[in-house]
Amino acid sequence: MLKSTQGESKFILIVIIAIVAAGIYAGFKWGYASWDAAGFREAVNTSLGYWNTHGAPSPENIRLEILQKAEEHNIELYDEDIEIELRDQFLTVNLYWETELAFPGGYTYYLPFSIERKVRIQ
Repeated sequence: MLKSTQGESKFILIVIIAIVAAGIYAGFKWGYASWDAAGFREAVNTSLGYWNTHGAPSPENIRLEILQKAEEHNIELYDEDIEIELRDQFLTVNLYWETELAFPGGYTYYLPFSIERKVRIQ
């Protein structure tokens, strides 16, 4: 009877270790995506602060700078993910993107992010 209990204990321990390892793996994947998004947000906020005090460039130059910053932070951002509106001394920038988190077994999760900012242009 004792051997049967020891075998079950080992199996339960292996299952618990596997669950903890999967949680850590998913946490790292999620964490890296969130870290990249936070860095990208900071870079966009820095640019918006600069444009707030020094005036905004043309919408096309804004779009190019945002795409460059996204590439620097490992963010897959496309033209259709960027909305720029410049009117009445206000610049509105809306960015939407999803980061793909691929897991073993063919499971893929898309983590959504967005930046929505409106600043007054001097």
